[in-house]
Amino acid sequence: MNTATWSSPTNPAAGSCEVLLSLGFAPAAGGYVRDGLSICPGKDWWTFVHETSRGGSQDAKPFDPLSLAGAPGLWKWLDHSGSIGGRRKCLVLPASIFSQNIDETLWDPGLTAAEAIIQWVQETAAGRVPPGWRAPERTVVESWFDRAQLTVVAGTALRQGELLWEPERFALRFPILPQVPEGLPPSRLAWLRVLLEETQNRWQFVRCGFAPDAEGNGSIALAEVDLTGVPPVVNETLFVPALEALRFAVQWLGEPADWLADAEVVSELLAVCPK
Repeated sequence: MNTATWSSPTNPAAGSCEVLLSLGFAPAAGGYVRDGLSICPGKDWWTFVHETSRGGSQDAKPFDPLSLAGAPGLWKWLDHSGSIGGRRKCLVLPASIFSQNIDETLWDPGLTAAEAIIQWVQETAAGRVPPGWRAPERTVVESWFDRAQLTVVAGTALRQGELLWEPERFALRFPILPQVPEGLPPSRLAWLRVLLEETQNRWQFVRCGFAPDAEGNGSIALAEVDLTGVPPVVNETLFVPALEALRFAVQWLGEPADWLADAEVVSELLAVCPK
């Protein structure tokens, strides 16, 4: 068995410096940078930032911080004070996966575990999946959790999640609103967006957004975790805490989302769009 430890639990940057430098990253303020990808190693979390344009005044549509729903990987737009527009495209991973022994035989023998994780991060930042990647076997994934974990009591209703599994897709998704009311006032929709944005800022793995409903005539509001492209060396290690984070997020979202979508709830505050 060939194993590698990126860093020590007490000093997360101890081994990461050598590994990242060997992968072509250069030291920068607070971390390392290469080809528009910044990595900031921390004690509990490693933050990856993709330096990409949010879109300028020439764009036909305004910037949407919920626009990455459905994209491969864990990238999302997060609030960052001091950055342009206050938002940056980020991906956050637990530091623990960089301070444990990783069995490198579980991945392409041409890549180290470090290279596989960085490749996943970099490819999904561009909306792609690493070449040759395939999702873990569905039966294996289903052995990592109890089916009851896909049911969450949130607000006045149950939210039923699903495992989105295909050979080239690996994600978990919960509907927050199975149907966004067609006549939902713009102010209510704006508040719903604020709620979804707050959720993806609070929970590291979780991303929120909208998607077409099953009939294609309307939309649903959703929360998801997308592990598409994740290297086998860390897929179970990330899947288990990601599912728990998603369950907490769905439970937190449920009642206020129901309230916002209920036309019978009268509120002067909700009649005014948030600033």
